[in-house]
Amino acid sequence: MNKTLFIATILALGLFITCQRAEQTVTLVLKYPDGQVIVWDFDGADHTDEYKNDSLWRTDDVAWSGTTKEEILDKIDSTIFIKHTNNETIKRLDPKTGKYSTRDTVSYMYSLQTPDGRIMSVESSEKPDSTAMESYKNKFKELAPKYPARAVPVGYTWTQTSKVELKEGGINNVTTSYKIRGLAKRGGHDCAIIDFTTELTYPIDRFIEEDSATLRGMGSSNTTGIIYHAYDIGVIIEFEQHSEAVANLTEISAEGESPVVVKKKTSRSYKLKDYILPGT
Repeated sequence: MNKTLFIATILALGLFITCQRAEQTVTLVLKYPDGQVIVWDFDGADHTDEYKNDSLWRTDDVAWSGTTKEEILDKIDSTIFIKHTNNETIKRLDPKTGKYSTRDTVSYMYSLQTPDGRIMSVESSEKPDSTAMESYKNKFKELAPKYPARAVPVGYTWTQTSKVELKEGGINNVTTSYKIRGLAKRGGHDCAIIDFTTELTYPIDRFIEEDSATLRGMGSSNTTGIIYHAYDIGVIIEFEQHSEAVANLTEISAEGESPVVVKKKTSRSYKLKDYILPGT
């Protein structure tokens, strides 16, 4: 083989390998075998600064950590009913003393989840009966994002608009953008690395009983995060999220009106601790 032909062959081979890599696809699905138990380590923190008349008025610092155990209790068609047992340590800063108070809690929550990634939370400390489960399924089925219904390549992006119920009442549309950044080994598993971002703007109209005042205005938040989806076992093994929110408000009370600005930063992370299958 002459030198020119040899170089051409190498270049063609390199192009072929590059194309093969670019065309690599992944199917994103959550697998829920009967009897599956997952245990997560989690932690998070909230920091809030409230400004009144352009002066720092109040600060709140909360941190938490612990484990949550997820157990499959039942299945309705392709919807999975899961019990979450949360063992949590909560630390809150007392702004008067500058010291943290610590509290340990055990709590329970039930959720409905689907293989396409939707998580439909059921805020309940008791297991709903079958009628309530069907009701929850219908109520929450449009509220959470879902994965693409087909195999997709690295670099693939998609958006999902969900409906979120606001504390003040009403429903707001929230659009989240996703992108498959790459594929990698993580915790011994084949993972898709998924970046996501969410932006939300919402009205605020809230009565604060302790201050005998009403807060009105607009709030906005920006959230970014990363998901490590282990597609070999169909489990999310890591999740990290960071949010920043700002509310520009007017406090209305018997004393008159005052401008109030609330700034909040939140971080949350989950990491797979134990993954238990029946018979293992």
